[in-house]
Order: sequence, then C-alpha cells, then structure tokens
Amino acid sequence: MTSRVVLLAVAAFFGRLDAASTELQIAAYDSNVLSASLTTTHDVVVRNRFLRTHTSTTDEEERGISTSAVESLTNSLKSTFTSQQLDDLLQKGNSVDDVFKLMSLDNAADGLLANPHLTAWIDYMKRFNKAQTVEKGVEKASLIAILTKYYGDDGVARIVEAAKKVSSTSRRAKNLEAEQIQHWLVKGKTPEDVYKLLKLDVRRYDLFDKPELATWVKYMDEFNKANPDNKATFISSLVNRYDEVSLTNMLMAAKEVPATEKLAVQMLTEQTQYWLEMKKAPRDIFELLRLNKEGDALLKSPLFSAWIRYTDDFKFAYPDETLDTMTTLLKYYLSADIARMSVEASKVPRTRSISDRIVLELFREWRSGGTSPAGAFVALGLKNAGTKIFEDPLFLTWHKYTAYYNSMDRSNKKVDEVFMLRGRFGDKRLSQMLMEAMNDQSMKSLAIDLQKQLLVRWRYFNKKPEKVFSWLLLDGTNANVDIRKLYDKYDDAYTNGEKLVF
Repeated sequence: MTSRVVLLAVAAFFGRLDAASTELQIAAYDSNVLSASLTTTHDVVVRNRFLRTHTSTTDEEERGISTSAVESLTNSLKSTFTSQQLDDLLQKGNSVDDVFKLMSLDNAADGLLANPHLTAWIDYMKRFNKAQTVEKGVEKASLIAILTKYYGDDGVARIVEAAKKVSSTSRRAKNLEAEQIQHWLVKGKTPEDVYKLLKLDVRRYDLFDKPELATWVKYMDEFNKANPDNKATFISSLVNRYDEVSLTNMLMAAKEVPATEKLAVQMLTEQTQYWLEMKKAPRDIFELLRLNKEGDALLKSPLFSAWIRYTDDFKFAYPDETLDTMTTLLKYYLSADIARMSVEASKVPRTRSISDRIVLELFREWRSGGTSPAGAFVALGLKNAGTKIFEDPLFLTWHKYTAYYNSMDRSNKKVDEVFMLRGRFGDKRLSQMLMEAMNDQSMKSLAIDLQKQLLVRWRYFNKKPEKVFSWLLLDGTNANVDIRKLYDKYDDAYTNGEKLVF
C-alpha cells in the first residue's frame, strides 16, 4: 500500500515538473532552413524521433545524418577549395578522413565551426557519398560521425557550447547540437549512456562548470519526449556517483549561479522525490537543503516551498509517521523570527499562501503546547516594543493569535486583549497610543475597534466623562472627529445609566 502511495505522490510531482522542464528544451531548427533543405529520408527521421529509440530505421537514419544541418553549414561558410580541387581529390581515391586531416580540421578544436575549410570538406563529403551510392555495402560518411571520431562525443559537445557563444557560429552550433542528439536517439542511447559518452561519469565537483552538461540536459529532454512511458531523471545518474551531502552541496552551489540556477533547482526537486521513495524524514531533508541557514529569506526560498510540498507528500505516503512541520522550524528559528518572516512573505503574491500556512501552523503549535496570548506576547518580543507596539507588524500576529486562541477555547473564559494592554500601559497612555495608531491607515480600523473596547471597559468601571474626555485628548485644538463621536456615545450612556454598546 505504501509503495503505491509513494508512486502516486511521485507521479503528481512529475506532473508539476513537466512545466518546468520546457525551459530546458533545445531550440528547434530554423523554419526556413527546414523547409529549404529537408530530404525525404530526413523527413522520416524527424517523424520517427518520437518513437521508441530502438525502432528499426534506414541506414541513413542509423548514421544520424541531418541534411538540414549539413546544408546550412555549407551555405553559411565560404569555401577556400575550388570545385576542381575537390574533384581531383575524389579521383585520387582520398577518403573523407584523408581530406579531413589534409584540411587540418582534426586539430581545429573550438574554432572548427568557424573554419572556412569545413565548408569545403562538407562539399567533399557529399561528393564522396554520391560516388559511393553505386557500391552497395559501403557506409556513407556523415558530419557527426567524423567529428565524433576525431574529437569524441564530449569534444563535439565542448565545440558546440563554445561556438554557441559566438554570434557568427551560434546557429551552426545549434544545428550540430541537434544533429548530435538525433544521432544518439536513433542509436538508442539512454541518458546514462550519453552521460558516459560525454565523460561526465568521472566523479567531480565542478560538474556544473562542464559545457558538456548542457548537452546532456538537452538530450535528457529529447529522450523523455521520445520515451514518455520510460522517462529518465537527472538525479538517477547522480545518486549512485555522489553521496547525499556532497551532491546536495554541489546542487546548492549551482543554485547560486544564475546560469545553472534553474537546472539545479530542478535536480534538487527530483532529489526530494528520490528521498520520498527512500522514506527520508523531512527534518533530515531540511538540513540537507541548508534551509536552517537561509535566515530571513527562508519563506521566499523556492527550496522551502519544495520542502513544504515534500512534507505534505511524506504525510500522504506515510500517514502513520509522526511529523510536525513547525517543530522542525522551531528547532532552528525563534517564534518571533518565523512570525516576522511570515509578515514579509504575506506582502508577496508568490509567497502569500506559504505565509498563511506557516502562521496557522505556528498558532496550532502554540495552542497545542499551552501557550496563552500572554505567552505569545512575550514570544513575539512585544514586551520590548514599548509605546510603539502598534507600529510593530508582529502586533497584528499577536492580535490574530488571540482571536484564534479564543475560537479554540470551549469555555467562556475568553482572553481580553484590551485588558492585557490596559494592565501594561494604563488607561491614559493606551488611549493615546491608540489615537496615534489611527493615523496609520493599515492600523486605523483595528485601533478604533480597540478604542471602542476600551470605552466599554471604562463604562463598566463607571469612569467619569470628564476623565474619559481628557484621556481621549478632546480638550485640545486637534481633537479627532471620530473619537468625539465615540465620546458622545459614552457620555450619553453614562448620563442615562445605560450599558455602552457599539
């Protein structure tokens, strides 16, 4: 039963992941290049790219030849070899390898795609292949095959990444990259195979600095599109090569670099799903993700959101396990810090729901632990706020907790926050503080409500109107009109011996 629940949770996660992975998909061929140069055979390759990679294909497909990529390269670079020279080389029986080396293309490295001799060699390759069509059993040459022979899969990937950074070779590089990926697909290579071909399997901690990683990421996306029922994950190739702490540290470091942040976050998210299958406790994951080091930015961290989802999935998968999110947070952060971060997070639409959840969980933790509103007042550090208490954003948190506490209390002994404030500041000072708070639009409504409650309490204790008049600062020239109306109602109730009701 548990394994089925885990699978459901993982399936739900991958549904969320699909949207994020589109940002990593490779750029498609330029539409003009495709329409101008695709041959019938290459049409078959493109149509079959979404089939299982072990499906039988034609000889040309098996070699991964992309006519569009070859022709676009031919049209982009100016040849320095004449047509007659190429014919002479062909008549003398020179192979494509011979001519490749003759043109010193085997040592061109990062400058290969900008080398004008490459155009001449591609032209020669086409002539060579055309001449071989009459000879059955002779394998045709291909651009990707010859480049891989001399530079290796990883070398080609490095050449591509370097060329993509130069405007004059960027399009050719993208075409060649797509050609390399297509070549692997029709050869039935798995992402794990390609990981090794690119020599990324050597355990190293600069993985995200390797240009070959970008090629592997793009291949993973293409492989998963071609094999929707047998999708691979990035993390599956990494968990067997790195220990948990090392891998997490490496991913966390990559998350701090803008160029690798999205990929790192995606891999970290995949890692949490792997942990779910391994039944890793959320409190352990909290430390591995270094969320205990996030400080004031905790609730704004995408990793914290991922961790919250992980705790939910963990509860769903393992309902019998004891788990308390707030207990984990309170191990590393003070109540006041959590509350203050929640206030800041509530101002941002993206993190507002997280803020609401954390505040509610904090209230539940306090209530179940027997923390009274008086205890929460101290925990939030409000006793140090002095007469500026209404300017402290945590006052609203305390006000909400008092309401929550009373709503959960089945007895008639409700906590009166005005009674608590009056005992701390006295009638006159509290009234003056509330008058000042009314000048803040964000606090005005609450301040007036509290002032009404204070007036009700004064009427209960039968305070004389003259004293109330003074406490409300109505004897000055800047008397508050709204407060004057409240006083008039108080005065009427006092004069008529009635209970004050608002």
